[in-house]
Parts: sequence; structure tokens; C-alpha cells
Amino acid sequence: MGDNVIAIGNANGVGGPPTVVSGAITQLNQTITASDQLGGTETLHGMLQTNAQIVEGDSGGPLVNTAGQVIGMDTAASSGSFGNTTSNVGFAIPIKRALAIARQIRNGHGSPTVTVGPPGSSACWCRPRRRARPAARRSSSSCSSASRAAAVSPVRRA
Repeated sequence: MGDNVIAIGNANGVGGPPTVVSGAITQLNQTITASDQLGGTETLHGMLQTNAQIVEGDSGGPLVNTAGQVIGMDTAASSGSFGNTTSNVGFAIPIKRALAIARQIRNGHGSPTVTVGPPGSSACWCRPRRRARPAARRSSSSCSSASRAAAVSPVRRA
């Protein structure tokens, strides 16, 4: 706690060069409830909390320590105004857990907390299977990391 960090992302999803904001780790092992724009919610455990100004569009970007090591993946943010002060709180998934989730997705393994494929499906629609499938679902190659990442049910993204 108290370690300086840099959050890198795509603030507000506008593209262009990455945005870089600095801050510090303010809490460890936080539990948050994140929401998406459609009103869905998800409870996330073991999160790193930072005062780096993570905003919508930064999700998936790295949270880096001063040694240049990726320590987390920007995930969610909460900001609000209380009187004359503004509060900016960002959250990141610790990198070991983020990598474990990435391996799970890459291998096409869903779980109660990770959906691979369309919501309600337990299979990756773009991963080749040995048995014949309808042409609409057939693919000649494995999922790219981007298409698998897009298949994960979203929470309110930072």
C-alpha cells in the first residue's frame, strides 16, 4: 500500500495515443460491485484500489509500478463529488489473477465468473471443434485474444 503506480489506458475510448495517469495504491484486496451500461452488476473480489484517475475506456490497460512491472489490469472506476472535493477511485485486477483468467479464456474454459462465447453459452463460438457444426458457427482458426476478450461478459468498464 502506498506504492506509486501508473495507469495506462484509452481514456473515454477515443483511440489515439494511450493515456497515462499516476497515483498510488490506496487499498489492497477490495471487494466492489461493478455495473455495466445495461444495468447488470458483478461483484469483484481481491481488487487493487488506486487513486490514479482511471476512467471509462481504460479497462484492460496495465497498472504499472515504478519499476515498470505490470501489477494489475485496469478494470473499474468510481468517481463522485462530495462538497468541494472530487473523489477518483480506480480498481485493477491483480496481474496474477488477470493472467489466470486470460489462460482460462484462451483455453475456452468458462466458469461461474467467466463466460466464453455469447451470454448463457458455456462454449467459445470461434474455437474449432472436432465434430461438424452448422456453417454459421464454423471457423478455421482459434479465437484471437481480442475476440475472446470481447466474449467475456462486461462489467462497467473504466
